[in-house]
Amino acid sequence: MQTSLINPNNYFAKSARKIYRDVLTFDHYMRKYVWLIIILLAAGGAYYYFNQSNTPIVNEKNFAMADTDAVTKISLVDRERHTVVLSKKEDKWYVNDTFEAFTPSIDLFLNETIKKLRVKGPVPKPAQDNTIRKMVGKAVHVKIYEGEEMVRDFYVGEATPEKDASYLHINGSRVPYLAHILGYNSILYPKFSTDVHDWYNRSVFDYTPEEIQSVSINYLREPNQSFTLTCKDSTYTIQPSIPNLNQVAAKSYFAMFSFKNFEGYAEYLTQETKDTIKAQTPHIQLTLKLTDGSEKQLNLFQKKSGNGNTLVDKKGHVIVEDTERYFATFTGFPYLVTVQEYNFGKLLVKRSYWQ
Repeated sequence: MQTSLINPNNYFAKSARKIYRDVLTFDHYMRKYVWLIIILLAAGGAYYYFNQSNTPIVNEKNFAMADTDAVTKISLVDRERHTVVLSKKEDKWYVNDTFEAFTPSIDLFLNETIKKLRVKGPVPKPAQDNTIRKMVGKAVHVKIYEGEEMVRDFYVGEATPEKDASYLHINGSRVPYLAHILGYNSILYPKFSTDVHDWYNRSVFDYTPEEIQSVSINYLREPNQSFTLTCKDSTYTIQPSIPNLNQVAAKSYFAMFSFKNFEGYAEYLTQETKDTIKAQTPHIQLTLKLTDGSEKQLNLFQKKSGNGNTLVDKKGHVIVEDTERYFATFTGFPYLVTVQEYNFGKLLVKRSYWQ
C-alpha cells in the first residue's frame, strides 16, 4: 500500500482535496481556466522564491546609514579596476592595508557623504536604459561593511545634466536611481575616489611636546646655523651650546610640531626626475627623536625651474627657485611630495634665532 505524501489530518491537505473536487465539478472549459490560474500562481511563487538572492541588500527607502561608527570597511572599485579598500583596525583607518589613511578625509567621507547620502527616487523610465549604459562605462562599485557583514552594495555614477543629483544603482535592483547629499545638489562621483593618493595620511609631524625628546636641524648651505634642541626633565638644552637659552621659547617651539601636513604629490614630474631629486642631498634636514625611541626625519629639497617644471612670476619671468614650497620626503612614506613654506617655515628656525 502506497503511503500518501499529504497528511489526511492536515488542514491544508483537506483544503487542497476540496479545491480539487470542486475543480472536477466544473465543466471542461471552466476547468481549463482554473488550472491556468493555478499554474500562473505557482509560477509567480517560484519566480519570487528563486529571485530572493538577487534582491538588493537595501532599497531606496532605507538606504541612509545613521550609524557610521559601526562601519569597519569600505571597498571602492572603478571600471578600470583601480581599487581602494579602507579598513578600520583598532580605531585607525588604513588604505589597502599599507599606509594609514588621512583621518580628516575619512571623517568627512563617513559623516558628510555616507551618512547623508539619500536616494531621491528612480530615474524616469524613458531615461533608464541610457543611464545604465552610461554607468557601465563609468561608475564606482561601493561596498560597505559592518564587521564581516556587507550592509551596502551599490554603484555611483556621474551627475545628471542638471548637476542636481547623481546616478546610483543599488546592486540587485532593476532600476537606477537619482541620489544626492541631504540638503545639497551633489555630484557624488569624485567623493568616491579610487586614487589611493587621495586617502593616504598627509601628516608629516603630529606630536605633542611631551612626545618629543629632541629636534635637530641640519642646514646644508649654512652648517653653522644647524643645531639640536633637547628636552630632559622639562629642561631644554641646545647644541652647540648657547648660554641662557630661553626655556619658554624652546617649549613653544616643541609645541609647533602638531598637525603639519604635506600639500600634495609631484605628479607632474616624471618618475626619473622624482628619483633624481630624492637621491640628492637635502637642502634642509629636520629630525625628531621621540620619547618612545623612534625617529621621524623630514628631507627638504629646493624646488627649482627646469626638467619640465618651469616656474614663472606674474609677469612671465622665469623664477630660479620657488620660495613658497619645497619638495620633500619623510620617514615611512615612499613618495616625493610638496610642502608649503607657510606651514613649515616656523619650524625651520636657525641657531641664531636662539641667541
